[in-house]
Formats: sequence, C-alpha cells, structure tokens
Amino acid sequence: MQKVILHIQPQLRSSTVVQDFVQVDLMEEDLITLTQVIQDVKSIDKVFTDFSKTFNLPASKTNNKLFQYWYNPDIEGFDNQIMSNARIELNHFAFKEGKIRLESVTMRNNVPSMYKVTFFGNTVTLNDLIGEDKLESLEWLNNFNHNGDNANIKNGLEFGLN
Repeated sequence: MQKVILHIQPQLRSSTVVQDFVQVDLMEEDLITLTQVIQDVKSIDKVFTDFSKTFNLPASKTNNKLFQYWYNPDIEGFDNQIMSNARIELNHFAFKEGKIRLESVTMRNNVPSMYKVTFFGNTVTLNDLIGEDKLESLEWLNNFNHNGDNANIKNGLEFGLN
C-alpha cells in the first residue's frame, strides 16, 4: 500500500516572509486521484498540467493552523485567493511538486470540519509558464539565423547546418 504525504507551503497575506512546508493531515479513506494528462491542445492558452480531483482534508489541529483565517482578508493568515506551493510524496519519496488551491471549507457549528483542496502540477497553464516572454527573448532561436543565398541553402540541404 502506498503512503501518501502532502506538504503545503503557507502563503500569508501581506507578508514577504517565506514559510516552511507543512505536512498536512490526510483523511485515511480519502484517496488523492491524480490525472496526468495535457488537456486541450487546440487552445494553446488552456493547456493544463497534472491535476487532482478535489479531495478532503480533515479539520485537524495541524490543518486548522495552516488554513487559519482563510475567510478574513483583514487578518494575516492563509490566503485562499492565491495557490500555495505543495508537494506530494509517495512512501517518503518525492512524487510531484505543484500548487494547491483551497476550494471550500465545510463548517459545522461555526467551526471548520473539512477543507476541500485541489492539487495542480507546477505548470497550471501555458500562460503561467511563458508569462510575458516574447520570442525575441529566446536566444536559442538565433541558431536558425542563416544567410539565405543559393550556395548556403544548397550546402545546408546536402550537409546540414549547425
């Protein structure tokens, strides 16, 4: 049987201090189902990476401390508007790194009882990976700048160009 361990790095509102990863408590009966498929290749800006189905985390002492004040933007605490860094380990070996999003919280008697989260691989969309980069910034493409005269083209077809 695989032992799944989930670590989440808290992102605190209005704080520039980098937080350490926290090992969260998982529900024993709840499995993390990870889909490792690139989805919509026709729409290049919507290419997704690995992701999980939404799964539940219990409202344990550790998890409550991690997700504290998620509901109140006026208090420094977990910011559910921003995805937090996360990593999944299988049998104590690194498996996947990515981001975790707090989807919702189930409340009972005004106290959290369960957190619903989704795991995404490091590249959520291709836009996240490329960002504002332009083709001109890819210096490697300069390898394809060649003189277009007849002799160079013939030489390239016969012997190849570096």
